[in-house]
Amino acid sequence: MHFRDDGSFTLVVFSDLHYGEGADLDAKNDALQKAVLDSERPDLIIYLGDLVSGWRGGSDGWMEGMMERILAYPNSQGYSHAILLGNHDDEADLSRREILNMDVLLSGDLSFTRSGPFDITGASNYHVDVLSSTGDGSVVSRLWFFDSMNRGCEGNGASWGCVGKDTVDWMDSTSRELDPVDQSVAFLHIPLPEHRLAWGDRRTVGVRQEDSACPVVNTGLAKQLLKSNISMVVSGHDHQNDFLGNIYLSAEAIQTQIDNSSSTGDFQPGAGSPGYGDVPMMMAYSRKSGYGSYGPGDITRGARVIRLWDENAPASIQKESRMASGIYPFLSWGYPPQYLHNGPIRLMETWITNAVGNREVQTRPYQKYQVQPECYNAAPGKEVWIGLSILVYCLCMHTETFRF
Repeated sequence: MHFRDDGSFTLVVFSDLHYGEGADLDAKNDALQKAVLDSERPDLIIYLGDLVSGWRGGSDGWMEGMMERILAYPNSQGYSHAILLGNHDDEADLSRREILNMDVLLSGDLSFTRSGPFDITGASNYHVDVLSSTGDGSVVSRLWFFDSMNRGCEGNGASWGCVGKDTVDWMDSTSRELDPVDQSVAFLHIPLPEHRLAWGDRRTVGVRQEDSACPVVNTGLAKQLLKSNISMVVSGHDHQNDFLGNIYLSAEAIQTQIDNSSSTGDFQPGAGSPGYGDVPMMMAYSRKSGYGSYGPGDITRGARVIRLWDENAPASIQKESRMASGIYPFLSWGYPPQYLHNGPIRLMETWITNAVGNREVQTRPYQKYQVQPECYNAAPGKEVWIGLSILVYCLCMHTETFRF
């Protein structure tokens, strides 16, 4: 996988497709995928989790049939892809690793999906390297994928799923063994606790229509990502959000706390000073793609598109990036967050392409940027519902006994 001759590399991110809720909705999902792909012609498709509403399927072969349908058009057109698992994908008849293996079986060389190490939390933990357009074999960009699981985080059953601490350690050790690159992007389904802070960046663009359903336990992934020179994180899960903005870790926190603290308190929304050593990270939501499940509220369905550029980028792209990098702060209100990032990623563009293949311009919201104070906890897991059902049954039986 490599950059094109013009120095570009385009990603299309489909999030929360939720196939499996009816033939009519699945047909609309098919049409959306076709429209977006025909419009953007990406180099890589990223499926950002919740490909299916897994609770709808239980019979043998259900998930395989869903995957055959989801991948039918992309595979027929020769598009490469990588799959990341969400919190609903393994609720049918295949385990998380079986889903990843099924993708490779169905797609062959078109699949860049990998089944990650067995000794850490989750299955879809891996990375994909993108080579330079020069043909010299050098790695210019690295894409990281992290499995945020389903429900529960580090023993807290009330939390949404998270990227485990053992996975954070794996990422640390793995990144040390790899050659450093200037452009790295991380993808996960359930947002990090730090995602909610991006709403406080005065340059935030996009829409926030619901609280960020992130884990209440912070496993320290955001700081590890910064430490590993990753400067953009993309999540899904919250069907009615598509905003992106910058957060900063202070130079002091980097020196004294990056290895010792996992608190979001060390990050500041959009308030950094790169000239003084503060390190930025862009936190982005994708756009809900599918017609199953709830949402997306007052926004249209679609996909986030990310275009990276290497050293062969046109001069106009490089000039615009430099002009907006903070050298001319009085221009800051005229540029979106990615152009004011001031981090390793500068030659990058991102936008939303909607269900009919048209690009949308994300605007700044008019309301006050009020940061969500804490992560929204998950609904009770199925184990809790089973327990409540047993309790209700016992109470009913107890009542019947008294009647007689």
